[in-house]
Amino acid sequence: MEPFVLNKELLERTKNPNPDFGPDPLLLYVEPWAQQFEPLSAGFTTRHGGVGKVPYATLNCAYHVGDDPEVVLNNRRLVTEKIGFAAEAWTCGEQVHGKHVAVITAEDRSRGLLDRQSALQDTDGLVTNVPGVLLTSFYADCVPLYFYDPVQQAVGLAHAGWKGTVAGIAVSMVETMEREYGAVGRTFELQSVRRLGIAVMKWMRRSCSMCGFGLMIPRVMMNTRILFLNRHIDP
Repeated sequence: MEPFVLNKELLERTKNPNPDFGPDPLLLYVEPWAQQFEPLSAGFTTRHGGVGKVPYATLNCAYHVGDDPEVVLNNRRLVTEKIGFAAEAWTCGEQVHGKHVAVITAEDRSRGLLDRQSALQDTDGLVTNVPGVLLTSFYADCVPLYFYDPVQQAVGLAHAGWKGTVAGIAVSMVETMEREYGAVGRTFELQSVRRLGIAVMKWMRRSCSMCGFGLMIPRVMMNTRILFLNRHIDP
């Protein structure tokens, strides 16, 4: 089984080269985790189903690419609502291709939601054991790494470009989760977008021409992929 699900609805909606589906985000999910670890949410955005205009059409969720901040915030709200979180759950760092890992507490919830200045600065890794805090990060052609310890109920999300990989961002993530939560490396579940199957990659090349994933094209950063991860608040 491939880790990320591309459902039939998504395929149908992206057959049109210039789709306009209204504000209904189309997302991909880590299927093995969705089946095994309810109510964990893990996945990433496509470029479809937001309110943005060309050249950011339509689901850009990043402030740093020059899009209208109000549109970006609306798209973030759409994404969080789609996966069952409050908008205030959105939490992110200001990525610098390093190996710093931030430990996210309840007080950090919403950091980076409204602007870049409030994000966790100089941070490429996020870990938390607080349900209802949605970890998010931004990607063009870098590799996202998802970490989950089902024993300690701790999650982590890392932005791993080549610089961060060489610096040891993955090791920093494991060490931080072990230190902060008593997580044990052998119990970790790990997923990476680089494990996407060839069929999904072909679809990405066709319908996400501005999203990156190794495609070095002029407007690669106009519509940045957003990765999300965490547990919902326990009922």
